[in-house]
Amino acid sequence: MSGYRVAIPCWGSPTRLLTKTLPMLLSGGVQPSVITLYVHAADPHRPEYEDIAAGVGARVVLNPGSGLRSQRALAIEDQPAGAQVVAVCDDVSALVTATDNGRLVPVVNVDRVFRSLFDEARQANAYLWGVSPSANPRSMKGPGRGLRFVFGSLYGYVNRPGHPANRLTTSYKEDYERSLMHWHHDGLVYRNTHYALRTQIRQASGGIGRTQARWDAEQAESAALVAAWPGLVRMNDRRASGFPEILLAAKKPKEPATP
Repeated sequence: MSGYRVAIPCWGSPTRLLTKTLPMLLSGGVQPSVITLYVHAADPHRPEYEDIAAGVGARVVLNPGSGLRSQRALAIEDQPAGAQVVAVCDDVSALVTATDNGRLVPVVNVDRVFRSLFDEARQANAYLWGVSPSANPRSMKGPGRGLRFVFGSLYGYVNRPGHPANRLTTSYKEDYERSLMHWHHDGLVYRNTHYALRTQIRQASGGIGRTQARWDAEQAESAALVAAWPGLVRMNDRRASGFPEILLAAKKPKEPATP
């Protein structure tokens, strides 16, 4: 088993980080020395993040830009080429798995699961791995290879600065576009749905909320992905989130577009 690093994009109040993601990681055996917090330089909470990192032995990298896409891009440029990186948002309270009787239980040894998922992805020749996008035991079937949706709240990747698979154009549908780009360039992604997350998306705090401007942006990005990837992306009218939703077609592994 090989090592990994953890990249956490941060914005707004650090309450989520302190009460959700950081306890999940540290209590799960993840060493604080492998954790980097990516903080907007203009964030008024920047001193709090710096104090948190100093207190636990983590690292802070300041982002002169704004938005989640720039945080993700900064992590790719900042981490060493070839590094195994777990990208996790600051509102993930638990990594969970399903028991034989259909109950969801928190993963105790998060470190071991991260290491295992990187090993499994490497054996599958995948550079990107993910977990189930739904914490529903009935849909948590296990490993899959090919075109799969890799949920953006927590995923792992082998860092390749400058690789075309990283050239994303979306902000709100970036996890769908990332899944598509890695499948296209690498031939597959790896997803192990034995695991899922307890998290909350589109929360009102932290700069990503339930606004009309966000609805409009998600609609535009969804339409652009449907047009750019014909037959692979379609609108999902059955999901009653109140926001534009899309689905990816399940496809088998293919020949990589970028060897």
